[in-house]
Amino acid sequence: MADVTRMDSAWLQNFLTNNIEPFSKAIDTIENVDDPSPSLGTVIGGKVTDTSRPQNKPLAIGKMAVDDSVQGLSLNKAVASAAQSIITIYEDQADLFSNIHDDIKTTIDTLLTTQNTNLTQIEGKDFLDVFSNVDGDLSGSSGTSGSGSGS
Repeated sequence: MADVTRMDSAWLQNFLTNNIEPFSKAIDTIENVDDPSPSLGTVIGGKVTDTSRPQNKPLAIGKMAVDDSVQGLSLNKAVASAAQSIITIYEDQADLFSNIHDDIKTTIDTLLTTQNTNLTQIEGKDFLDVFSNVDGDLSGSSGTSGSGSGS
């Protein structure tokens, strides 16, 4: 377990590199990357690749997907709606972790400009202001008020 008794710029950079960036990449992979299996975007029909033959997306149930005589059309629409809801969650998480990444970088830059590269040298309000967009992501608001990193 990492020693978190002193959060300095090196510790924050390590956290960014070993925790935030891999998690962000995993979110993107699930949503967008077709390797080795189709991404969620491909499954619901957002794109057609060599591995996702044209079909009635998201379920490959043939003619059952084009009419409701056996509820295939309704089932396909419900699955597509649920998958789209999941993609929305992934997009929100991607935004959140992008903001966390940017704000940690801003914090590291701030730490490096202080005399003692320790968080105790940063005013609490300034530290929280950097993360205002993350607060907005978590509360469901835009998070653009305040003096966050603005990216």
